[in-house]
Amino acid sequence: MEVKIEAYGDSALLVKFSSDFLHSQNRVRFFRRCIERSLPTGFLECVPGMTDLTFYYQPLQYSFFSARKELLRWLAETPVITEEDVRFIEIPICYHSSLAPDLDFVAASHHLSTDQVIALHSSSVYEVQMIGFAPGFPYLSGLPGQLATPRRATPRLRISPGSVGIAGTMTGIYTYETPGGWQIIGRTPWVLFDTQRNPPSLLQLGDRVQWRPISLDEFMSYMEMMK
Repeated sequence: MEVKIEAYGDSALLVKFSSDFLHSQNRVRFFRRCIERSLPTGFLECVPGMTDLTFYYQPLQYSFFSARKELLRWLAETPVITEEDVRFIEIPICYHSSLAPDLDFVAASHHLSTDQVIALHSSSVYEVQMIGFAPGFPYLSGLPGQLATPRRATPRLRISPGSVGIAGTMTGIYTYETPGGWQIIGRTPWVLFDTQRNPPSLLQLGDRVQWRPISLDEFMSYMEMMK
């Protein structure tokens, strides 16, 4: 695994990886291991991006060169998650029109029926590539190519928690009520991020996800149970 480490301000290092590694299954699993491992003494935090890792450290304890040397040693000792360690999570989703304001648009954009969109979206197995944008918001790869759809031209001011959207080739799940421009095609009743849980985020890097379609009545029953 080839890496390039650059200074990122005066107290952080940006780790970049070769294109071959970034396009392999090992990328997400390695990033997850880096988050889970105890950092070297004097290092404060590891922040994963889609294609890189940022490590923050104590500038009074390390120079750039000593921090780089220590981080290279630590990275070399970081094992990759094996296939046996990968979690598979089935998440309920309701595609009812009242919860899916962009489902018709996505279907029309690809000359599909809404039932075909639902079948395609729920049949694929996704992988969590990154957690970001909002706390616990998962970016999921694995969207069927027939459903790839650009973001909305005009973002909505408020999107309900649990809303499932499409943006480009990704599927994502809104964890908080926030503005957003993803094409909303359904909603899950599950709480994806809860500060009372440990860890707060239900999904982690490398998790495999598949959607389980539920009816509106089932969705409402879930919501009642979770009050």
